[in-house]
Amino acid sequence: MAKAFSYKTQSLTYYLPILAVIIGIAITIAIYYPGIMTFDAAVQLEQARSGLYTDNHPPIMAWLWSILDKLIPGSGGLFLFHILLFWVGWGIFISLYSPNRPTAALMILLLGLFPSVFGLLPTVSKDISLGTTLVFICSLIALADKLNKALPLVISLLFFFYASSVRHNSSSAIIPLIIWAAVILHKITAPRVLKRNSFVILVTLAAFLGLQGMTRLTNHLLTKGKSSFLVQHVFLFDLVGISLIRGEVRLPSYLNRPDNPWTIQDFEKIFNPAVSDTIFQGSDPPRRFSYSQNKMEIEELRRYWIGAVTSDLSAYLTHRWNLFKYLIGFTQGRVCNPLGTAISYDPLNKNWLNKHEVTFLKDISNSIIFRGWFYLSIAFFLLLYSLLLKSGEAFLISLSGWLHGSFYFIVSPSCHFRYLWWTVLSTMLAAVVIGGHIYPKVKDFRSRGPRGRET
Repeated sequence: MAKAFSYKTQSLTYYLPILAVIIGIAITIAIYYPGIMTFDAAVQLEQARSGLYTDNHPPIMAWLWSILDKLIPGSGGLFLFHILLFWVGWGIFISLYSPNRPTAALMILLLGLFPSVFGLLPTVSKDISLGTTLVFICSLIALADKLNKALPLVISLLFFFYASSVRHNSSSAIIPLIIWAAVILHKITAPRVLKRNSFVILVTLAAFLGLQGMTRLTNHLLTKGKSSFLVQHVFLFDLVGISLIRGEVRLPSYLNRPDNPWTIQDFEKIFNPAVSDTIFQGSDPPRRFSYSQNKMEIEELRRYWIGAVTSDLSAYLTHRWNLFKYLIGFTQGRVCNPLGTAISYDPLNKNWLNKHEVTFLKDISNSIIFRGWFYLSIAFFLLLYSLLLKSGEAFLISLSGWLHGSFYFIVSPSCHFRYLWWTVLSTMLAAVVIGGHIYPKVKDFRSRGPRGRET
């Protein structure tokens, strides 16, 4: 791991990264406080205030919001929680991998204010909650490595739990970071009983299964066992998509009764390949699907979906690609909700700074820096390059972002760019780590000159 800085240096330059973090927090608050509410966030805030939770959205975020809402009513409390996690974690992590304090301060602000990072940070949503939490987790793991102390890893368990709970599909992002934490734990404790590989495997399995168990138990307790069976959303969207590709209605019997059958023409009226919501809601006359609360029907839907996918994998993959290409911006058209919310940004012009920032973001929101394929490609490149450098942390951080983004091929319900925000963040974090590995080698090469001698 690259040396970041000397703790003995107490000059003014020592405090530059701290100043950069404070400036980042201040800029975010000045432009965006109290944050940008999405429709999903409004639903979660309603649950937070009523105490009636469902698993349609992860209830842990609404539960946390219920506490913060008492301190700062509305979106402000959760907004501040997110930006503190982000900027503090961002500052710690970049400082640990930067060659000196001034460079760290510059990188903290340049990367933290980068449009595809800063443009989504103020959005109050579970995707931003996941991303900011994972940034903070990475900073704690890196700090444990730097200090050779297990305490930051112990603290990270709380944030691992929150990250595991705040997004239904967070596992793909979390597992590589658990592996990284296990590697550092082995380095710190150096147990004699188990070799590193065995230790890492056991710790990773124990931590992941423990987090999954705690997440399910917490969800069950908060929702009092009630469920909205969110899996229906993806399953029905897939079945309608496959039906349209094959020109044949494919639905389980409880949804397609002989007295009121669905037709391909019905599907054509309500289907949007980039957004699944249209098959459940809309203002125009055609009927829509509704969620069932019958567990036997949900199980029948699950079995039918598995059968439809396995028997016609080609149609399923075509349907999924039709959505995924919009999600990653692999089209000539506009990026799908690049600023993290489906509502217009126009009403958010609360001050001069906000107005000009929003105008700037809108002007560049369809550029390459808001296209998911760009970050997935970089993440894949960093995966390979980190193997050449033998940088385990860069590899695992890149893998976390790449897996999380790629897994949306299967589970994405729509094309919102915010789903890929952790992929954006992890790509930058991995690049910082790689930069920290490369800098000493470049500096050494330059000091020796072209013939390997001191100059």
